[in-house]
Amino acid sequence: MRKLFACLFVALLGSATVEKAQAAIDGSTYSIIPSVLNTIVTTSGQTDSYIRLFNGGITSAQFDLIIVNPATGVTVGSPFSISVPSHASLQFRIGELFGSQYANTTVSNGTGWIVYLKSSEARAGYQHVYYNDGTKFFENASVCTNLLNQSTLAASNTLVLTNLTSSLLVTGGNSYPTSVLIHNYAATAATYHIVGVNARTGETIGTKDVTIQANQTFSAPFYNGANATTLSNSLQTQFGWQPVSSGSIFELWANLLITESTGAAPQATAIHSIGNNTLGGSFAMTTACALNAPVSTAITTTAAFDGVVALSNGTTGTFSLTIPASASTASAVETPSAVEKASAVEHQQASVTISGSYKPPTGSAVTLTGTY
Repeated sequence: MRKLFACLFVALLGSATVEKAQAAIDGSTYSIIPSVLNTIVTTSGQTDSYIRLFNGGITSAQFDLIIVNPATGVTVGSPFSISVPSHASLQFRIGELFGSQYANTTVSNGTGWIVYLKSSEARAGYQHVYYNDGTKFFENASVCTNLLNQSTLAASNTLVLTNLTSSLLVTGGNSYPTSVLIHNYAATAATYHIVGVNARTGETIGTKDVTIQANQTFSAPFYNGANATTLSNSLQTQFGWQPVSSGSIFELWANLLITESTGAAPQATAIHSIGNNTLGGSFAMTTACALNAPVSTAITTTAAFDGVVALSNGTTGTFSLTIPASASTASAVETPSAVEKASAVEHQQASVTISGSYKPPTGSAVTLTGTY
């Protein structure tokens, strides 16, 4: 099967396209997705690239994309943006991205491209997947500078698994069941909180807590209807989720957000693989790339002001501590209250201790105290 893809790259660089003269792109501010295949047809079928955009933030995130011809270095069509809901993971065939809603250009089939991709969201990520409609072969082709779980752990102590196949992709002639493994490498038992998310909408579909003993592994299918036992053990069943298949809406995938019950960083590894009943065997699908280097956005449990504030005699002032909705200590399932504020009226040469609390979307409330 690897030989199939070796043959595909022969046709990657030549194509009649609509290209626009431009200044060179500073690629250092983008993630680069190489060898993105657009309708490569061989005797074994048609191969296309699919790009999945994941938003791990608590509000919608904008992804900015530029498609580049690797032979000329010139932008194909126009740069464009895609908005992804919180915790959603949207999939696009590369051919879709040339359409009027996105790059708005016409290209020839049988060509490979380079995609430049960025987002300001610290927990934004992506996957690049190849799929051949003839052989039913697929492969995770993601090449990462930074891994998505490095970013989600740094920002919110959360492990993420994206695009687990729902029952809509497990039933029928071509079946692709997902298996989930969570290994606790800590020396003590730990309880992990698993949140299931509809990958299309970002909405929560269910939750489950699992306690894993030291150095042991929890395993479960996301959906497997082979028999009553596998069906009841399936996470989709335990979440009580029935994905929609109506008109143009097909809820084919789900995401998992995994946190440690105390809010600490999970001492665990989470992976998922997808079986291919047509070809036999399973394919590792865990790897997803982060768009940005890991940056901690966690707030500390205390906040204090130490210093001198000069006020005129008899003047009073108000100090306030404001926590924006984006400053969360854990991955959010629902949007937190917009602002939590603690304030106190100051008198000259007075020392006043105030406190307030901020309840993250998951986990316990954080107490904020300080002397002002």
